[in-house]
Amino acid sequence: MIGLSAFADRQFVIDLLDAGARGYITKAEAGDELVRAIHTVREGRTYLCPDVAATVATALLDRRGLYAAAPRLTERERQVLQLIAEGLTSMQIGDRLHIAASTVDVHRRNLMRKLDLHNVAELTRYAITEGISPASRPLDGRLAG
Repeated sequence: MIGLSAFADRQFVIDLLDAGARGYITKAEAGDELVRAIHTVREGRTYLCPDVAATVATALLDRRGLYAAAPRLTERERQVLQLIAEGLTSMQIGDRLHIAASTVDVHRRNLMRKLDLHNVAELTRYAITEGISPASRPLDGRLAG
């Protein structure tokens, strides 16, 4: 599948590629680019027009910068964060991880300090954004809509 769109928006392009597109061209670059894309995709390779290639490259560089700057979480902090994002209480998390509820509270405070977040809603949003929470994982490979 080759996407042909007026949009070169980063998230739109990434969503289409995640959905299985093997090529992407903006309408502004159609014409000869479309012929190149068809031949390239038929050969089993991926084709992105220059505008889109620049957008994807920038997205990848931005992600690399975010990951480098992101605080490192311990495995236990990741477990606690995932369970917080799933809506479990400190007692429920403690039972599941075989630790005291007060220890869960310490992990929660450490997570908030480390991530500069101030409440459970922000922790949950972070977990979803970073792919730590199951809510962040798509149910299937298709685009919604």
